[in-house]
Amino acid sequence: MFIQLQVKIDNKPHEFPYSSHKLSLDREGNWIKLDTGRGLIITGDIPSSVFTIEVSGWYFGKLAGLLGTYNNEQYDELTTSDNQITKNEDNFYNSWEVSKRCKPKGNNVVDIIVDESDVKFIKCAKFLKATDSPLRPCFRQVSVLDN
Repeated sequence: MFIQLQVKIDNKPHEFPYSSHKLSLDREGNWIKLDTGRGLIITGDIPSSVFTIEVSGWYFGKLAGLLGTYNNEQYDELTTSDNQITKNEDNFYNSWEVSKRCKPKGNNVVDIIVDESDVKFIKCAKFLKATDSPLRPCFRQVSVLDN
């Protein structure tokens, strides 16, 4: 069963699919796709809040914001809206706040408790930690941080 989704343009309801100039909105089941026609595509599964954002390579080095600077330089990923580099994530996020109405309601991060006796954990550890793992040659290439 699909949820009821409605698109409003200039506060007027429209049916899917919708297109105007280069902008298009499509729906397949619970998935919505927004294509700006200018190198930005946002796809989302509304009920599960899973979204993907695709940005054209044309924007390389021309972006800033919550998704970073898109320039392959790690040092400036936390560039604030006033073009200052910070190490404080709260300052970074708050600088990109659009309005008080969009302000987040606290931290939604969920702590993950790892049960090392769980069968799934044991199977993964066999491949990702064991000295006799078939993936052992990759261990020098990929750093795994222990908690």
